Amino acid sequence: MPHSYYIPRINKAHSINYVAAQFKSIGLGIVTRVDFVAIKTNKKGPTKLQSAFVHCDSDPEWGEKEYEIVVKIQNGRSYQLKFDDNPEYWIILKARNVVPQTILNTSQIADKCVSLEKEVEQLTATLTKANQVIYELVSGLYCPTNQTEMREHLFGLLPLGLTPFISDTANSAYMWHNSPTTLQGTDAEAKINYLQLQLNEIQKRLQTNNREVDKKRAVPPPPPLIEDDADCAYNMNLDLLTWE
Repeated sequence: MPHSYYIPRINKAHSINYVAAQFKSIGLGIVTRVDFVAIKTNKKGPTKLQSAFVHCDSDPEWGEKEYEIVVKIQNGRSYQLKFDDNPEYWIILKARNVVPQTILNTSQIADKCVSLEKEVEQLTATLTKANQVIYELVSGLYCPTNQTEMREHLFGLLPLGLTPFISDTANSAYMWHNSPTTLQGTDAEAKINYLQLQLNEIQKRLQTNNREVDKKRAVPPPPPLIEDDADCAYNMNLDLLTWE
């Protein structure tokens, strides 16, 4: 059964064959591959240490003692390997992030790296364009005079060196240039306030006119005009004659 181990610190002077021999001596298995990994340190200058991932197959000559060591490590505990000829020791742990064995040769790996580099360049260019779009949107979403703090905070999350887009076409003569709609509303705030005042004044005038109209409607109509006495007498005579 294949199994992998992790050694956090190991001297760079040790070769793959030396590591394989030490694992064989304590019965951890038959080493099939060793991956050395550089480590980051806070010390200046090169370090003599590195990490190692050791991949093994089961040893058919395992005894009870060797099997107990393997089970102990695979269950998440550590094993300390000491040497008789030097003060160095290895802390052997179960490997959790194992890089699988590849079937690619060196040329294929190099070609794959070139392909990945090109892909990274394309993604970087796409990300730069996306950052520019976000920059333009943020510029219009927040007022440059009243919401400066929020604008600067969001700009700080974006890469440095972004500048607003300025068009050289005839459309740039438009009064709003390339400003988003929200920024246009900010610039037109004074006009909107002025129009609101005008509407309020018109509303007041309409209310005043309506009250005057209501007052006129409340006045009773004048009485009908009284006809001359002669006409009244004449009409009365006509009525009398009609009834006779």
